[in-house]
Amino acid sequence: MSCIDVDHIIPQSLFDGNSSISNAENIKKTNKKLKSIDDPWLIQQIEKYSQLKSKKFVEFSDVNSWEKLKEERRGFFEEQFIAAKMKIIS
Repeated sequence: MSCIDVDHIIPQSLFDGNSSISNAENIKKTNKKLKSIDDPWLIQQIEKYSQLKSKKFVEFSDVNSWEKLKEERRGFFEEQFIAAKMKIIS
């Protein structure tokens, strides 16, 4: 199992700076909204690690969409949590 780093999908500046940046992809993303990213490599990395398709970037570029984003990614986080728990207890 690989280590999963929870990324900020919605730019941290929209939350008054309450998020942290911890890896190169986040640094390159900076404070851009998803819909503003035009670097193909970065789009691919965001799709890979967030498991969000680029066609949904516009929808999740608004801080008011956090509830939709939560529901969209809920299964992903539950799966990762269960896998990590099983690894610990086995």
